[in-house]
Amino acid sequence: MLTQMALLLAVGLQLVSAIIVISLIRATKYNSSWILLSIAFLLMAFRRIADFVILNLETGVREKFVVINSWTSFLISLLMVVGVFYVRKVLHHLFKLEELRRSSEKQLLNAVIKTEENERKRFSKELHDGLGPLLSAVKMSISTLIYNEKEGRKKSIQSNALALVNESISSLRELSNNMSPHVLENFGLKVAIETFCSKLNNSALNIKFKTNIENKKYSTHIEIVIYRSICELVHNTFKHARAVNVSIQLFEKENYLDLQFKDDGVGFDVNEIFKSSSSGMGLYNINSRVKSLSGSFTVDSTQNSGTTITMQIPFQ
Repeated sequence: MLTQMALLLAVGLQLVSAIIVISLIRATKYNSSWILLSIAFLLMAFRRIADFVILNLETGVREKFVVINSWTSFLISLLMVVGVFYVRKVLHHLFKLEELRRSSEKQLLNAVIKTEENERKRFSKELHDGLGPLLSAVKMSISTLIYNEKEGRKKSIQSNALALVNESISSLRELSNNMSPHVLENFGLKVAIETFCSKLNNSALNIKFKTNIENKKYSTHIEIVIYRSICELVHNTFKHARAVNVSIQLFEKENYLDLQFKDDGVGFDVNEIFKSSSSGMGLYNINSRVKSLSGSFTVDSTQNSGTTITMQIPFQ
């Protein structure tokens, strides 16, 4: 009785397996594997039914069924082997699709970054070449009025206007440089970072920058990602971390660039920051840019213990 129940349960499970495998036939490109496996499961079910029938047969007839059963087992094994071989093709196809998806994502992100940088350069050029000469002309006109004017009050007003124009020109130049850092394009990554840090060292932050890249040039995309990332990290530190000291280390190691950013600020909960779509956008964007270069990005921070951010970007 127990043997018969076990055979019936085996038949049921094998039929269920065959139905599941049949449902996969249209799900993938290589459906031969599922056809072969479904036939194998159906044969296994029929073999178990034969086993159930054999229990009630006479000895002579039972021996014939045993021979048929043995050849059926061989056929099942053959179908399973060939089916599993085709399953490998299915998995290879899925892996290939995943690689194509990742490659497409990287290409799309690279295109977005390139378009963004081109727009920055265009807008920077428009500011510099369009507004710059106009403000300079206004400055010259006001300067001429000051030198020709005898009346004290008017001269004071014009001097104040000249000071405002000078401040506008300075702000315009700084805005243009921040949008498209000419020093990065003309002098390279090291000089661009040093120039950026020197501007901020007179503020509340004490920034120390160490590197071994000297005047070496890398691809424009890599230099832009590293420079923009450092600017964003320093901005976040200045705005949120209440830090005093910042350490930036950029070293070339074998075939990748290793960037380590540290501050002694208040720190933060990394998981909470990345959960929030608004507060974590800066770090999220940096991570996306680094991933577009097949690099790695890690953040280590706890409350009141500062923050350490590491990036490794291959350059070959």
